[in-house]
Amino acid sequence: MSKSVAQQPFPQSTADPPGFDLYIACSKQYSELLTTQSVPGPISHPPHWVLVQTPRDRIHQYCTFYHVAGGPYNYEYLIEQGQSLHGPRIDCFAKVATVSGFKRRVVLEIALCIEPMRCQEYICRILEELEVIQAIPKLVIDHYRMELDKSVLAQVVEGRWVLPDTVDRYVNILVQRCEAFAKSQGLDNMVYDTCLR
Repeated sequence: MSKSVAQQPFPQSTADPPGFDLYIACSKQYSELLTTQSVPGPISHPPHWVLVQTPRDRIHQYCTFYHVAGGPYNYEYLIEQGQSLHGPRIDCFAKVATVSGFKRRVVLEIALCIEPMRCQEYICRILEELEVIQAIPKLVIDHYRMELDKSVLAQVVEGRWVLPDTVDRYVNILVQRCEAFAKSQGLDNMVYDTCLR
């Protein structure tokens, strides 16, 4: 698995005051992914999830986005600083928690310890680790675990469709269709990704 950070991590600083807000942000959801002979569709492409960390009550330009890029096999970390929850890539967002007593660096350290994977699962794993150190309450992770969408591949496998001879070959077809759709619509991976497995 490839693991990379898109931007420099937080600098070491003694001026890192404890306390921050966490949000989950979602991209637009598409339901027009596939219609083929094998898959009469449509298949729902779940929204891309991002964990967003901000100084308390400052969501306009000081956000750090934690999410993944790539997929469906070779996911990479994608950590973006200086973002806004009101940017054009975000369809909706919800506050997860206000965290007291921990420095903001704890989220980065946890995010980099978890192997990159499908975006929604990756965000839930970060939340689970934050719950373990008692930075957020357990009811937060319980809620978001219930909100997990089935992956595109899981929808196909559990459906009544006849798959091609190998799942890997089919995943490659899905990736090609996702990339073609994103290119034709001028979308970046935040809005339309390849988190298919």
